[in-house]
Amino acid sequence: MESMEWIWVLVRIAVTILVTVILLRLNRWAYNRSKHKFLFKKFVFSFVSFAIFIIGFLTALDAIPQLHQLVTTLLAGSGIAALAVSLSAQESLENIISGIFLTIFKPFEVGDRVTLINEKQTGFIEDITPRHTIIRTYTNTRIVIPNSTISKDVIENSNLVDARAANFLDVIISYGSDVDLAMQLMREIVVSHPLFLDTRTDPNAPLVTILLRELGPYGMCLRATVWTRTVSENFQACSDMRVAIVKSFRNAGIGIPYQKVVITPTTPEQGDSIHFVGV
Repeated sequence: MESMEWIWVLVRIAVTILVTVILLRLNRWAYNRSKHKFLFKKFVFSFVSFAIFIIGFLTALDAIPQLHQLVTTLLAGSGIAALAVSLSAQESLENIISGIFLTIFKPFEVGDRVTLINEKQTGFIEDITPRHTIIRTYTNTRIVIPNSTISKDVIENSNLVDARAANFLDVIISYGSDVDLAMQLMREIVVSHPLFLDTRTDPNAPLVTILLRELGPYGMCLRATVWTRTVSENFQACSDMRVAIVKSFRNAGIGIPYQKVVITPTTPEQGDSIHFVGV
């Protein structure tokens, strides 16, 4: 190949690289200006960036005469090389299609707390690409899951439609305790917590209802339903309330029963007898 031809090849490659960089920057600009949901625009941005890069790469290769036939073969979808690429890309294609469906039907959004039932993984959606979705766990680790796996799984979303969370707060008190006083103290502790959320539809209804859920073998089980804005707040609120209930019940003389191990000495041949007794 003559020197002028090589110069022309280098010019074509340089122009291709320049155009590719410009298109990637335009894609980034459109991503920053877009008002779509974050999950959708993140997926589209990743997909378009990948497509621009591949097209630019193949165009640059096509500018080299010795590689023109290889690029033509790949684009035509024929030959052993194209077949190998096609077979190796089947899983990637499945992930891309699954990612498209995830962004269209939106079973979750970035920031949502989700649980993958089959995979037994819980965390917050952090990112999505054409190949995989990234979930941030409570221990600040990242789980990278293929989109096809998520698409086939059962997803529990704590933020879908309504992010509010409810949880039962159960406390067992002894039969000798004042149940009315226990209910009153428990009610005051629940409604006074700063994270407690008022979900009443009737303004005349009580803020929280304390129910006697069960007359158990060791005591009476009281139950309150605790509402908060999010699941994470609910964990913290219930923890704070349990601590406050223990202290308040102790000061009011309300007993919280527990199991005690009683060891009854017997003969050396028989050994000691162990009993569990509710106190």
